[in-house]
Amino acid sequence: MFEEYIARWNLIPDGQAIITHSSRLLPVIYQGVPAMLKVAVESECFNYSCYF
Repeated sequence: MFEEYIARWNLIPDGQAIITHSSRLLPVIYQGVPAMLKVAVESECFNYSCYF
């Protein structure tokens, strides 16, 4: 699931994936800085309704 984004942004995976009901998260290193890649999987989250 993450391979496309890892390649596109030159990310380095840095831990185990975290699975939630609406997203998939992966700790990564981006340009030497720890970061979190988040991929939403629930279509309703694309309109930000998951954040309210």
